[in-house]
Amino acid sequence: DGELSWTFVDCGCGQGTMLQPMRNATVDGRRLFQRVVGVELDPATHREAVAAHNDPAIEVVCGDMFPFVDKLCAGDDILGGCAVFYIYEPLWMANLPAEEMRRLYGGLLDAVARHPGSVIAYCSADAYREIGVSLLEEKGLVLRRAVKVAQNGAFNKLRGVYNPLEFWQVPRISTPPTSESL
Repeated sequence: DGELSWTFVDCGCGQGTMLQPMRNATVDGRRLFQRVVGVELDPATHREAVAAHNDPAIEVVCGDMFPFVDKLCAGDDILGGCAVFYIYEPLWMANLPAEEMRRLYGGLLDAVARHPGSVIAYCSADAYREIGVSLLEEKGLVLRRAVKVAQNGAFNKLRGVYNPLEFWQVPRISTPPTSESL
């Protein structure tokens, strides 16, 4: 029908809590995502995520999200279409220097930026941000929407502080009209 196929990729999926709800998400009665992929570095946590899902449209990969995204984005399309890459501070306990974080996320954003229409759904902690706005803008992504969410539930409610959830999109390429098309 000419519509793009969308994949949801949870970068640092942990136990896979987001995977089934994203697979079940619909708009106007149609599934929002044809495929859902979770990427988890820790083997034990990966096994938990695999055990929690039996939907054939959900895949859980054990590995490093950075080379995974680079490989996924290497072709002309992403699994037959576009993708939403969900990132919620997976490196917050890694104690990496800021320059290394910028290098790693810069490479991930470069890979995603090769695919017009693709989205980074980025949720940062209220007092900590791994991916700076300037890096997202430098890589050509455009902020489409930002909302506050209770990522940590009761903890957020008690403190009255909510996490920003931002949707950054790779702009679609529009070709300017030519004299022949006018």
